[in-house]
Amino acid sequence: MKKQLASINQLSFDKAEFLLLAVLLAMSLGTASAQTNVGISVSNTAIDSNQGLVMPLENSPAELPVFNAVPTIDSFSPEAGTIAISVGQKQEFEVTVSDADNESLMVKWFLNGGEVATGNNYLFSAEKSGTFEVKVEVSDGKASTARKWVLNVEEKKPLASDAIKIKQKIGKELESEIAAKPDKKIRVLVKMADEENLNRLAIDIESEGGKTEGKFRYSKIIVVDIPAKKIGKIALNDAVEGIYLPKIVYPSLDTSVSQIAAPEVWAKGYKGSSARIAIIDTGIDSSHPMLQGKIVLARDFTDNNNVNDLTGHGTHVAGIAAG
Repeated sequence: MKKQLASINQLSFDKAEFLLLAVLLAMSLGTASAQTNVGISVSNTAIDSNQGLVMPLENSPAELPVFNAVPTIDSFSPEAGTIAISVGQKQEFEVTVSDADNESLMVKWFLNGGEVATGNNYLFSAEKSGTFEVKVEVSDGKASTARKWVLNVEEKKPLASDAIKIKQKIGKELESEIAAKPDKKIRVLVKMADEENLNRLAIDIESEGGKTEGKFRYSKIIVVDIPAKKIGKIALNDAVEGIYLPKIVYPSLDTSVSQIAAPEVWAKGYKGSSARIAIIDTGIDSSHPMLQGKIVLARDFTDNNNVNDLTGHGTHVAGIAAG
């Protein structure tokens, strides 16, 4: 059987390609049965597989079906699907995209399912440890394609210099407590270099899973409950002078008197020998050697029915005042 391909006029390149495929299919069917006459409709024309002629058809479709090309991601960086970085580091992602239909494309970036950026680039900042999924999606509004990466963010390993800095700020007692209870929250006192950074540090502490229980602006101290293993990271902050375990401190006159420069005042003749002083405090230890013969009156303003000093503070203050 003789077959030939008729001339194709007034068809776009895409339609011509489609027509060629149709011709090949018709010819194949014609080979199977010489009596079979197959007509294929393309823009009001038909090809007879037996005659090889282009003929007009009545009631044929005016246009070929429209086929939409799926957008493609031509290149991407990084190439690895799984990436490991440390807290504090950044990772840049980049893609180049195209569309065979030359349609406008939208490029969107998602972090753990939530949209975070648009465009061909996205910069990920590792603020905390954990596993994160980064996905880019390219769409022309009708079809889309995507690519994913997995980011494993680890805690930053301290440098040797950082380890020394941490030791200097937390001391052996707290260091031992951290080693014994790394995953438990412990209460510490964070001493700041200046009060301007108190609020900022409180935010940083809460981002590490800690909770601020109190702030003392004049003494520049924050009371914090924080996971023990996070204390070292807080200690690396330049605004932190030191971190301490809370403990009861009993005042001692052999150090506190000199701190208020009392000896210098006494040396100038001011000893308060003729002065009477009333002290309202936690009570007083009337048996203290420094106060013998100097207490003229004591009165209780609580429900204890005595003036016994249970903490030592009132006796300490009275001792300073009485000289």
